[in-house]
Amino acid sequence: MRRASMGWAALFGAALAGCSSRVELPPPLPPLTPTPDAEFRANAPPLAAEPTLRVHDVRSAELENGMTTLVVERPELPLVTLVYVNRAARDDGAPSNAGLAELTARMLNEGTRLENGEVLRRLRISGELPEWSVGSTGTAIAITTLASGAEKAAWLLARLVQHPVFDADALESARGAQSQALFSRSLSISSQLNELALEGLYGADHPLALPIKAFGSNLRGFSGHQVRSFYSRQYGPRDSALIAVGAVQAEAIVTLARRHFGAWSPAQGQVPPEPAPPAVVPRGDRETRIGAIAGGTSDASLVVALPCGGLSDPDALAFDLIAMLIGGLSVSRSAATLRHDTGISYGVHAGCYQRRTAGEFVIQLSADLDRAGESLEKILTEIQRFKGSPVTLAELEAAKMGYLGKRAAAVSSTPGLAGALAGLYLNALPLDHLATLERRVRAISPEQVQRAAARYFDAQIGIAVYGPPRLLHDQLVSLGDVQWSTLKATK
Repeated sequence: MRRASMGWAALFGAALAGCSSRVELPPPLPPLTPTPDAEFRANAPPLAAEPTLRVHDVRSAELENGMTTLVVERPELPLVTLVYVNRAARDDGAPSNAGLAELTARMLNEGTRLENGEVLRRLRISGELPEWSVGSTGTAIAITTLASGAEKAAWLLARLVQHPVFDADALESARGAQSQALFSRSLSISSQLNELALEGLYGADHPLALPIKAFGSNLRGFSGHQVRSFYSRQYGPRDSALIAVGAVQAEAIVTLARRHFGAWSPAQGQVPPEPAPPAVVPRGDRETRIGAIAGGTSDASLVVALPCGGLSDPDALAFDLIAMLIGGLSVSRSAATLRHDTGISYGVHAGCYQRRTAGEFVIQLSADLDRAGESLEKILTEIQRFKGSPVTLAELEAAKMGYLGKRAAAVSSTPGLAGALAGLYLNALPLDHLATLERRVRAISPEQVQRAAARYFDAQIGIAVYGPPRLLHDQLVSLGDVQWSTLKATK
């Protein structure tokens, strides 16, 4: 071994000697190309210009049957996004009906009857299927196409929502697709942790915390009659809107809406009440429950859920900024505490997921297995700091810039802006909500952030953890009642 090491040393020395014996290159000949200097830098724009949220005017009109049209004209873009939204097409909050609105929406494109009586399955434009989403605020179905395809897109949406064929084939196809989606979701650690955290926040029987297996059980029991009955009650023009964003004119969209939706009769149902979370319970009145999922992994995954203000709350934007301050920036509080200072966690994500009347503030992170309890304790400490003292002006200004930048990027595309307008309609928010957003964000003070945190962050809390019990249990018992379970897929 000694000789081998000396041999390597000799070779390394020879390599160095070879490098030192290389011939020096002559200096470059003038004239040399000058490097841009002071004048160039003086005229350069700032590296981090403050974001500006530019929102076009929203043109609104109402058809004779009560249907609404919302249009943003953006002639500079060659595309158009059309969205049909229905705020009545959502579950009524009863656990036994959870998932019925989604099954109904899935069936709309599983069978559509044309004017000549022919039934087509899975209508599409240029090979693309419509994109749809169903949530606690309603249903949205979107199509993005070239501006020249606006007429076809409006016709397609109208056929889907007015002339569905709820036959056995459509029911089984929709049920199979939804079942597969639930199965995939049940395999996701992130989904299971969010579910456990919300269960700890609201309680196991609350509609906002229903487990995935409850949706699967309901799905197997829904009949074609239930779907048809839901559709006949909740689908109609009165609680619906046609949204268009792109290279279109408002008058043309109103004409298309009147042509394809004008003869639609109002449904007999009404908008179901939004599931409301229980009253805020002081944290000291209830022991903190930590839902834990056992599994072998190299890192621990953690989710913390707290209540936050809904979109109609005066402090709604304050929670969006708190999310940026906790985990939305590379220099956020959690990044400084858990990544830069201690190296416990690579990153933290936080967000306030809001409906009109309420929301959930969710923090997600991963951490070293031997310091998971410490990382959770530091996150809980950061939460308490927000209600105990105001943030600095520098912190708040960075959060405002980051938030406005993300919002500006989100509404820069036709689908993004159309989705934002859909959210406004589904949550019954005023049409100037986006136009006034930047002004309202910039007006938020450190005192308002502190007040918002004090209103909600001393309430009940839900915590979920994933990792090996033998390494995590003793770290967590001092923070709450730890209840272990295993990851189970929904079939």
